[in-house]
Formats: sequence, structure tokens, C-alpha cells
Amino acid sequence: MNTLQKNFKVKFVKMSSRKIRAMSKCIAGKNINKIMPVLSTQKTAAAKLFEKLLYHIISNINKSNLPVSDFFVKQVNIDQGPSRKKIFTRSQGRVNYMKKRTSHVTLLIDNLC
Repeated sequence: MNTLQKNFKVKFVKMSSRKIRAMSKCIAGKNINKIMPVLSTQKTAAAKLFEKLLYHIISNINKSNLPVSDFFVKQVNIDQGPSRKKIFTRSQGRVNYMKKRTSHVTLLIDNLC
């Protein structure tokens, strides 16, 4: 049986890549069925992001009539996206900026053969 690899991407996530990378270390290399209970107990926003992404992946696997238990997360890539600058006005006509960072998440899914 051939290995089936698929890329799933989420772009322009309104969260810094540093916060997402902490949660991605818990996911990489694990079976999809074993990841879902772990993500449901976490309270971070990154866990909710990965939970939504894995629900999407599971539905796509079910549409292709393949068993979900055979698939695992092979690789997780988190890249930095564009930063949006938020303006804070200060006294005496000054302006301070705050970078609102975004990121791109890519999951590589592979099946066990």
C-alpha cells in the first residue's frame, strides 16, 4: 500500500508563531486519534486552532473513505506571517506602534503503512 501524504495549511492566523510553536511540539509525530483528547483539555488559543484544523482533516479523510486511525501528524511547520502595526497615540503628538503578529500553520499528514 502506498503512503498517502497531504498538506493542510492555515494562513494569516492572528496569533504569534512563538505561541503556536509551544503547542505544535505536543502534536508532532502522534496519531490523530490520540491528539484530540489532549487538545480538548488544553486551554490555550493555539490548542483550539489545532483542534479546528484536525476536525477539518478528519472530515476530509472520512470523505475519502479511509480509516482515520491509520493517519498521524508527520510534520508541523509554523512560519511567521505579515505583521500589522497598531497605532497608540501619546502625549505631545507622539505615536507608538505595537506589532500584531500573524502566522502560517502547515500540517503534513501521513498514513501508517
